[in-house]
Amino acid sequence: MPITDLRSREGCDEEAEKRIGYKQPPVRMKSDQLSLANRWLLAVLVSHANEFGVVDELGMADLRQLTGMTEFRLKAQLTRLMDMGVIRSYAPGLSRSLFTGVRVRSSYVLDLSHPLLGTGVDRGGVVVIDEETEAPREVVIRVAGGVEPVLRDYFQRLSDADFDVFWHRLDGYASFLLSRSWKAPGRLLGADLAAELEALIGNDFQRPRGRVSGDLSIDEGHWLRVIEHFSFLAFERARRIQAVLMGMPDWKNGGVRIQLIPTLCPRITAVLVKPSPVPRYGCVVVKYEPWNVCELYEQEADLEIDDRHRFGLQARPKG
Repeated sequence: MPITDLRSREGCDEEAEKRIGYKQPPVRMKSDQLSLANRWLLAVLVSHANEFGVVDELGMADLRQLTGMTEFRLKAQLTRLMDMGVIRSYAPGLSRSLFTGVRVRSSYVLDLSHPLLGTGVDRGGVVVIDEETEAPREVVIRVAGGVEPVLRDYFQRLSDADFDVFWHRLDGYASFLLSRSWKAPGRLLGADLAAELEALIGNDFQRPRGRVSGDLSIDEGHWLRVIEHFSFLAFERARRIQAVLMGMPDWKNGGVRIQLIPTLCPRITAVLVKPSPVPRYGCVVVKYEPWNVCELYEQEADLEIDDRHRFGLQARPKG
């Protein structure tokens, strides 16, 4: 058939399609708005979040049950919320017999002041402590070895994934201590507060049976030393952060709520604080390398996106 005839035929087909109501299939355009599925998942996350937007202990199975979505669809929706910056940070879960209940569920940090969630949310301020020092794992092993060899061996046997979860737990214990008031850095905790902290730690980690805790070799008789050492590490982490916060103009010893959040770099600490410790500034970045400097920003959105991502304040958008 000649080309002209083909064209003529195509034109007739198009006219026929118009007469019988054929339409162009809808094309989904990229949008900065939340879909219905996004909103439903976000509603579930917000309902389980604390005042800082942190959602702990809500695994994929829990989300499937609460939303009615398949795992494939859930992952797509979570990725979408991260790309849009509504989920600002994420710490994956882990299945290991080291931890009580074996399964450590994922944690999500929502940006409660995101425009898509409305305005007027008092998020307080964020203080980022940027220390280019030894990696935390190396510090923990060295400190443990100076206390007792069995503690050093315990931490050396932890896999990298185990240690990441341990460090995230340690941030939770430090948040607990920082949100409770004690008068000055370096002062020992009271007996009641120390007992509460040790109870939190003991509930998170698998107690040894004989000479084994999970997959790690640890004598049951040394377990109390392990818990005490975890408490010491949490206290030291809280003490260092408190020392920085006490240098802020509007720091208060009591009534301050504090939450540490996961960061991309383990040497960096991001602290959400209510109320903000610096009047009129919502974001403070304290840098120790190559020199001591304190940078002030009206809001964290004024930071470069790479810095927000590194500080755990925003998930990296696609591309």
